[in-house]
Amino acid sequence: MPTAKDSLKSYASSAMLLTAASALLNLSMVVYHREMSGRLLDGYADLAALLGLVNITGALANGVGTWMTRVFSHDAALHGEGPTVARLIRLLPRLGAGLLAITAVLAVMGPWMASYLQLSSGPAYAWACVTVASGLGIMGGRALLQGLHRFHDLALSYLVDAVARPVVPLLLASVGGLAGAMAGTAVVPVLAMAFMAPLLWRHRHSKPVEMAVEPVAGPLRDTVAMALFSLVCFLDLFLFKHAFGADKPLVGVYSRAAVMGKSFLYLGSAVMLVALPALGAAAARRRDPWPLLMRFMGALAALQALGLAVLWAFTIPMLKLLLTDLPSLPEIAPLARWFALAAAPLALFQLTLLYSLVVHAKGMVTLMAVVSVAYVASLTWLATGPYGYVACLGGCSMTLLVGGLVVVHRAPAFDGQHVREAE
Repeated sequence: MPTAKDSLKSYASSAMLLTAASALLNLSMVVYHREMSGRLLDGYADLAALLGLVNITGALANGVGTWMTRVFSHDAALHGEGPTVARLIRLLPRLGAGLLAITAVLAVMGPWMASYLQLSSGPAYAWACVTVASGLGIMGGRALLQGLHRFHDLALSYLVDAVARPVVPLLLASVGGLAGAMAGTAVVPVLAMAFMAPLLWRHRHSKPVEMAVEPVAGPLRDTVAMALFSLVCFLDLFLFKHAFGADKPLVGVYSRAAVMGKSFLYLGSAVMLVALPALGAAAARRRDPWPLLMRFMGALAALQALGLAVLWAFTIPMLKLLLTDLPSLPEIAPLARWFALAAAPLALFQLTLLYSLVVHAKGMVTLMAVVSVAYVASLTWLATGPYGYVACLGGCSMTLLVGGLVVVHRAPAFDGQHVREAE
């Protein structure tokens, strides 16, 4: 039987390929934020707030996507490609209904959100809602590719995203300003997954794996968990803009430092993309996934340490690359360093969170809920400025990492649930 070390070697080439694709995507995001920062000026704070809204709301899609990746990896390991693709096809009507429901709720909340965030553009908020909806579509396609271990196709999706990400929004921003930038951002996911159509068509007549019960508890648990994770990652942008919205230069400094510092959440994205289906496949085949988790965490920790060292040594050049040579760079630089240090543990915790969902570890969602409430309370009543907000983020991320490791270490590797067809 293959060992965890053998399994890790088998995924190494895929991880390297996805690392390259993710690096190109991150580079395109650098171009995106650099150009938007210079083009929108004070409007960039509005863009950052709207992207934060997209990320938090998109956690609803990410939670379902995480569940789907686990289900697809289970199906692919035991039943092959055809039934796995057919499972997604059968889920499409429910995904469409969820898309419409989320978009409708966001539309109803529009006037209040625009007032709370002190937004200068109503159409930009409307396009942010469309961006959330398009993200739900790309979620399903990428979850299928992960579950099937079609990492080359997944890398192609990221490559298309990397090319379109800076081009389409910037073209539309030159015409429509902030609203144009958000409209272009909404279009990119559609382009990135257009090539999925032939795969779905080829297996349109395949018979899906039958589920013993309707999949409610699984996606609900994953959605709550990913929503809480996104809340911790991005809520500070909302609260800071609401509290200090009148001081646009200060909000601009905080928003730009947050973009740089929180890039560490995406530094190990290739590791995450390979780790979830790898852990799911190991569990489906009744192999203990814990050793595999430890090796993935070691690789991610090494990436984080290298990234922190580079940022700490070359903060100003990296900020010039990301944000152009702004007069406020001396203010942004030290805040960006501490932001990165505070956010880095969240990436390690995310890997722990994914493992907990695979083995159905009890207590993880409760831990996240308690820490999230404490985090919101600390931001609301204790933090008094940018560094106070960053300190609260750091305390929250370390608490989640340590507490999460305790939860998953105490959880049994197999409780029987993850091998049921109901999953």
